[in-house]
Amino acid sequence: LGFNSTHDASAALVQDGRVVCAVDEERFSRKKHHFGLPENAMRACLDAGGIDWADLDHVAFYWNPRKGLFSFGWHVIRNLPKSLAYFDHQVGIWETFRHLPRLFRKKFGFRGRFHFLDHHRNHLASAFWPSPFDEAAALSVDGTGERETTVLGHVHEGGRLEFLETSVYPHSLGKLWETLTQ
Repeated sequence: LGFNSTHDASAALVQDGRVVCAVDEERFSRKKHHFGLPENAMRACLDAGGIDWADLDHVAFYWNPRKGLFSFGWHVIRNLPKSLAYFDHQVGIWETFRHLPRLFRKKFGFRGRFHFLDHHRNHLASAFWPSPFDEAAALSVDGTGERETTVLGHVHEGGRLEFLETSVYPHSLGKLWETLTQ
């Protein structure tokens, strides 16, 4: 079971290499761009697979909260005191991410392995794996990942992903796009 819990919260279930179900939480909550743990979407995925939490081998989360903490911290220090405004809203999110494995074990009875996955690798994999290609060029442009904002890569035969070039926060075409469109 894979999921994300920020904007457009959603979940997907893969069994034996086949996508069984993928659904956005907003389909249940009726809140556009739902933000928060997608409990209804996860339950729908499990129901579609005919399984329960105890039957899951792996749960994957779309973000690695440990990756990029040093570079982010250094960015905050370099930009004091203006950077302190960030702590009013973002730190709580990272703290929540860190406790997800414990939450899943306690609240849902999950006993398998919990994985924190790299944000941009997820973007690239979600485009590559359903494709008919053996290898491909890969580009992910986003507001931010753990530290990368843009990744140019190559997916080799066999699915190994190599990052060729990256841009890191605060340099972000995605944040520029977000600012212009808002």
